[in-house]
Amino acid sequence: YLGDLAIDPEEAAKLAADAGVRAYTIGLGRGVRHPFGGIIEPDFSTLQFIASKTGGQFYRAKSSEDLEKVYAEIDGLEKRELEDPRYRTADWFAIPLLLAGCLFAAGLLLEFLWIREVP
Repeated sequence: YLGDLAIDPEEAAKLAADAGVRAYTIGLGRGVRHPFGGIIEPDFSTLQFIASKTGGQFYRAKSSEDLEKVYAEIDGLEKRELEDPRYRTADWFAIPLLLAGCLFAAGLLLEFLWIREVP
């Protein structure tokens, strides 16, 4: 069931692959019992397609323990420093440094050219 998605999963996978985003998909569940016996396995073909299209990997978790293992494995795969958009630093040291350098140079010029010390 795709609900009210404005974009189908195949197109989303293509857009993610074009942007260089890897998708690691996780299929959850064991399946449901059929009324006449047996178990109907869930269809994870869309998740497998998305993972393969983006260069990621598909995982299947049948229990919460499996899910924890999958999360740990995915966490070990992708390591990238993320920049927090709330905090950005800007180095403005150059302006006071330039001002201090100009004042120092002006002081040296005044000392050597106009204001002289008497021994």
